[in-house]
Amino acid sequence: MNHLNQIIFPLNPNYNLDLQTDQVPIKAADISQFQVGDLIGLNKSYYLEDLSGKNSTIAIFDTGIYPYHDVFTNNGNNSWKDKIIAFYDAFEQKEKNPEDIQWHGTYVSSIAVGNSSKYLGIAPGARLAGVKVFKFSEEGDELISSIHAIENGIDWILENKNKYNIKIISISFGLEASSDSNSIKLLNSITESLIEAGIVVVAAVGNDGEEGTGFRTITSPADAKSVIGVGGVKINGMMYSKSSKGPSSEKIIKPDLCALAVGIYGAKKDDFGKNNTNKIFQFI
Repeated sequence: MNHLNQIIFPLNPNYNLDLQTDQVPIKAADISQFQVGDLIGLNKSYYLEDLSGKNSTIAIFDTGIYPYHDVFTNNGNNSWKDKIIAFYDAFEQKEKNPEDIQWHGTYVSSIAVGNSSKYLGIAPGARLAGVKVFKFSEEGDELISSIHAIENGIDWILENKNKYNIKIISISFGLEASSDSNSIKLLNSITESLIEAGIVVVAAVGNDGEEGTGFRTITSPADAKSVIGVGGVKINGMMYSKSSKGPSSEKIIKPDLCALAVGIYGAKKDDFGKNNTNKIFQFI
């Protein structure tokens, strides 16, 4: 097996919103103002001080970023280039204007840095570097990636971390714990090279908590020792049942931290929507 071409599926392969009564996407006009920090008791005054993420850049490894949403342009008052300062396509291996081939990357990015009259993310003063590491399969019905694409993205980060002042990487995909052990070790090793370079890497642990006993289901690279693997909890503090459970493949206690994983609004093209799981690491 060529491990560099090992297929990686997203943690939530279909990425579909569960359109239950309390999860129907809503128009921006229907939100008076949604402040993600309220979900974790972060008072708005903190945003005006040193906790806004100002002068820092967060790199989002995902499906891309749709740049024209209000949360990235402050209701059209700014250019998206003020918020999304770099975008790299790991398959084409080049920098380009931002795009999102689906919606997941846009959703995640808004939770992290969104800033508009309708929506305030966790770090509204921070900037983004998008790294697109997914594409559609040849059949066009699945989003896929590969370790080779992930490595391309990581190499680009290492080459440009000082140029764009990249401090944090967020990852919402992974190899299942049942995957080939050599592929897991390789992905963990590649990812940990970012940490060795002084970058904090935060990754969701996966959605396999209801598979079998749920234990030993941490996905890679959240499985890696030095990566901050984040599990999910409900609003009452109880574990979200689908959140993957440790220990890791090296018998390390995982998740490292847990954060809210349900009922979180985020940007979805020109709208907002609510979804569960995979976005929890944005709180860390």
